[in-house]
Amino acid sequence: MASGRPFTPLLDREWDSETPSILPVWGPPYSRRYPLYQRLDLNGSWNVRLFGLALVAYFGVTNALDSRNILRYDYGRDYGKRIDQTSIFGRSLFAGLYVPFF
Repeated sequence: MASGRPFTPLLDREWDSETPSILPVWGPPYSRRYPLYQRLDLNGSWNVRLFGLALVAYFGVTNALDSRNILRYDYGRDYGKRIDQTSIFGRSLFAGLYVPFF
């Protein structure tokens, strides 16, 4: 678990008649924090000797609880809707066999 990194919050939006567009009204720089980043990884290995070779079988699960962690907030063109951008690292499984030849 890691503390959320700081970000500058969007407080409001306002119409700018000079540029005919909507402009964001930002809060104090880095005054808020993203939610805590959480991820549980599990892994293990098993050592065995076979035909004179020391083999290592390994396995693991990354992000075992499939936590959806917030990386950043994006906003639409009119700053009316916040979109949570989550991490691309969902749950994944891996396994393998290490065979040294020396």
